[in-house]
Amino acid sequence: YRLDHPEMDPPQWEKLLPMRQSGGEVAVRELSLDFHLKPPYAPTYAENYQLHASRATTNKGGKHP
Repeated sequence: YRLDHPEMDPPQWEKLLPMRQSGGEVAVRELSLDFHLKPPYAPTYAENYQLHASRATTNKGGKHP
């Protein structure tokens, strides 16, 4: 909220826009703000942390699977 702009953003603007450049083109995806809590991810932060933290410690070379 700002005094000079009191209107709230519309709900359809509440999303993540990850961008990637590939072959000279920019690809933009739309993700919900809670995408990491929906399948195929675990339904809680703690479960996701345990799953991904264990992958990071067992993965050699520092790259994600």
